[in-house]
Amino acid sequence: MTSRTQKTSVLLRVLTSLFTPKKVYKTKALSRPRSKPKAKAGNHHNLNELFAELNSKYFDNSLSIPVEWSGSGITESKSVVRLGYYSPRKKLIKISRILDYPHVPKFFVSFILYHEILHHILPPYQVFGSKRKIHHREFKQKEKEFHEYQQSQAFLKDFKKELFAQKKLKTDLPCKTP
Repeated sequence: MTSRTQKTSVLLRVLTSLFTPKKVYKTKALSRPRSKPKAKAGNHHNLNELFAELNSKYFDNSLSIPVEWSGSGITESKSVVRLGYYSPRKKLIKISRILDYPHVPKFFVSFILYHEILHHILPPYQVFGSKRKIHHREFKQKEKEFHEYQQSQAFLKDFKKELFAQKKLKTDLPCKTP
């Protein structure tokens, strides 16, 4: 059994710790500088210009969605590469810098941007008891209205082969043993 003085001592330490002012330490998250805004104009493609062209041609200039580049443009050994992304929460479109190279045609970057715009206009839906439909029938029909849809699909097929062939080469290199 503990004595009454021990209990009082413990109680005093607890109360003292509760009511003693604490030092406030800056964490790295608080002291870190904010990230710079990402450039819309890449090295080879300007997302603002492409967005303006698409907005005018397909959407009667009715859209106002921020668009920015994402990533470094260097692919690492991943099994999935995301060429574009629409964030419904932020209402923001991000396009991968993998597309900001001279061998990637303008029509293909425009197609990826168009596809992400469609995610803004035609959000996913779910019928009770079924899976969520992201690329539903209406979405796919609207996607096929893109002027260079067939060319984009053909380029995408070749581009995927090229990307994953490079990754295969990276992962198939022999290991160096000491």
